[in-house]
Amino acid sequence: MSLPPAGWYDDPIDPTMQRWWDGDAWTEHRRSGSLGAAGSTGGGVAARRGDMRDVGDMVSHAFSLIRLRLGGIIGVGVVAASAIAVAYGVFIVAAFGMAFEVNAGEFIESNTDAIVLLIFLFAVAGVLAVASFLATTTMLWDAATGRSRSWGAAFANGFRRLFPYLGWAIVGGLPMFGVLLLAAAVGSGLENDAFGLIFLLVFIPLMYWSLVLYFVPVMVIRETGENAVMASFQLVKGRWWRIFGRMLAWGLIMIGIGIGVGIMFSIVAAAAANDGGPLGVAVAVLVAAIGLTAFFLSYALQIAPIVSITYDLVGGSVRAGDQTADVA
Repeated sequence: MSLPPAGWYDDPIDPTMQRWWDGDAWTEHRRSGSLGAAGSTGGGVAARRGDMRDVGDMVSHAFSLIRLRLGGIIGVGVVAASAIAVAYGVFIVAAFGMAFEVNAGEFIESNTDAIVLLIFLFAVAGVLAVASFLATTTMLWDAATGRSRSWGAAFANGFRRLFPYLGWAIVGGLPMFGVLLLAAAVGSGLENDAFGLIFLLVFIPLMYWSLVLYFVPVMVIRETGENAVMASFQLVKGRWWRIFGRMLAWGLIMIGIGIGVGIMFSIVAAAAANDGGPLGVAVAVLVAAIGLTAFFLSYALQIAPIVSITYDLVGGSVRAGDQTADVA
């Protein structure tokens, strides 16, 4: 699906304004007036549901969303990674530094406060991770819809939407756990072949539902007030194979990127391991910090196609003349 040419179109955020489309993405240039309201033959923004772009355009769109918000995504990743690293650094110095000469059992028995602190830090790390994921989703959705928001504001929105997301994630995950428990109960006394059949019958609905859950973060960020799980189900319903095909193609791209990054980090880590001095330790710490940041950045790569697909399915196309094409 080809994108419309560069030009002025109705702003998807404020229909009373026009916004400059550069042929690939929305810019920040606006002017007053609506093309639709003025009766221009060029038309304006048309909300068209259920029309996904093809795989090639989806890949291009997903990468363009990341490119538009790359600085903010990196900023969120660095802040979250640094906070987690500092928290665990404090824990290691305060607690584990006293335990190198005792075994793990003795340490747990004699350092209850340290274990409580460790559990607390795990919770802090989890909160920071989920908030950063939601902040990244916020920035990508803003890029798709043309909204301008700083990465700090996006991070704040990630914290604000944290508990609604966790609630919907738990609600959405309950059917999967229920199916798994039922399969385990039914298949516990069966032969291997029969158990394999039970597993296959369970695997199919789990695959379907897992794809539904991929859309929940975006639904939470959109803040429409609707049931995020059911809204995700309605998007996937009747389109599962098409969406699965796009995500499979994207997954192959991600595997290639992951292999490349993994090789790079392995080479650097091996070089650091050969130097046992302060420089080697410093390089190892730096590699760990970069790796943690890369972990947060990888989420942007995972969620970008979901944002692109969601944007297409909830509307937001530009109509030029008699032909309609979706825009970023």
